[in-house]
Amino acid sequence: RKARVSGGGATVSHDAEGIEGDLDFITTAGRLHLEGAPRTVTAETLDGNVEVVGPAASLRIRTAGGTVVLRGIRGDLTVTTVSGAILIGGARIARARLETVSGEIAWKGAIERGGILDAQTHSGNIELRLPPALGADLELSAPAGNIASEFKLPGKPGPSGTLRTSIGDGGAAIT
Repeated sequence: RKARVSGGGATVSHDAEGIEGDLDFITTAGRLHLEGAPRTVTAETLDGNVEVVGPAASLRIRTAGGTVVLRGIRGDLTVTTVSGAILIGGARIARARLETVSGEIAWKGAIERGGILDAQTHSGNIELRLPPALGADLELSAPAGNIASEFKLPGKPGPSGTLRTSIGDGGAAIT
C-alpha cells in the first residue's frame, strides 16, 4: 500500500493501478500508464509515452520523444521533454514546471493561490486554459510568435515580445 515500486528495462511497459506509495520507472521505449493516488511518481523514458490519471502528490517526468498525458493531478509537478507533447487536464497544482524543446504544451486546470506555473517551449505552442476566477500575475513571452487571450489582458507586449500583467487579484505566478 505505501511501498516503493521500481520498474525498468529497454522496452518494458507498465500499467499500474491503486499504488499509494512511490513509483520509479525507467525505460528506453516502453510506456507507463498509472491510475491512482501515489505519493510520488518518477518516470524517465526516451520514446515511451507516460500517462498518469489521479492526484499524485509529486510527479517528476522526463522523456525525449514520448508524449506526457496527465489528468486530475494535484501537488507538485515537473515535466521535461525534448520533442514530446505535454498534455494536462483537470489539474490543481501548487507548483508546476513544464518544459519542452519542440513539443506543444496544453494546460487545463487551476493553480493554488501563491502557486507557480512555469511553461516553456522553444518552438512549440503553449495553450493555457485557466478558470475565469483565477487570480494570477502573468509574464508571457513570445519573441518569435504572438500572444492571444480570451481574457482581457491589460497592457501590451514590450519590444522583446514579453507582456507582464495580472488577471483577477493576482496571487498565482504564471510564466
